Amino acid sequence: MIIRREYAPDWAKFTQRRANPLADGKTRQRYNRALRSKGIPAKACSRCHDVKALTQFNRNSNNADGRHSRCRECDRTGTALNTAGRLAEKRAYDRAFYVEHAEEKREYNREYTALWSASNPDKRRAQKHRRRARKRNAPYEPHTTADLLTLWEEADAYACVFCHAPFEHIEHLVPLSRGGAEAVSNKWPACAECNLSKGYADPYRWAAERFPALRKRLERFFDLYPLTTEETK
Repeated sequence: MIIRREYAPDWAKFTQRRANPLADGKTRQRYNRALRSKGIPAKACSRCHDVKALTQFNRNSNNADGRHSRCRECDRTGTALNTAGRLAEKRAYDRAFYVEHAEEKREYNREYTALWSASNPDKRRAQKHRRRARKRNAPYEPHTTADLLTLWEEADAYACVFCHAPFEHIEHLVPLSRGGAEAVSNKWPACAECNLSKGYADPYRWAAERFPALRKRLERFFDLYPLTTEETK
């Protein structure tokens, strides 16, 4: 039998999924009222439109049934989506703001760093020393300027430990680039001439060159601290 086109059934109407009647707000409200009137502890979710037990809805005293209109699962999903959206918007805003005000931010950071460094010279010096120790993988022991002064006072080290000139610099006896530690025991007072001339040289070889009379006593210690990095002290 041949079916003419104008009498052929519309198969799309049979294959398409029917819309959930509870998707309509008024229909869902009537349905939920009917459940309450019959004493059935359930309701239809306003988001997924599934009928679930009241225990699957968070409490809300403003509603007639004392529960939220959305189930807990939909609440979690909605909250996660909203949070992700807000975070994406915040990141986009922050990026645009940084690009627009990059130079102002850099200038502010420079001014703040300079002011903080001038107000906290000891902390700034310790910060530089920690950074330098990290760059050279040198051992580090936390300490403060007060710890150094206490050790020097106990050792009567009030002047340069090499030539007894007035104290000007803090000297690492064993340079960090030769395995010396960023620690109280390795930091002593020194004058500018001794500290700058010593640099990252071998401490015993440098002392032998600066004080020739001590050379014979120091020769056995030569190369005790080989250079571990190519960086300067």
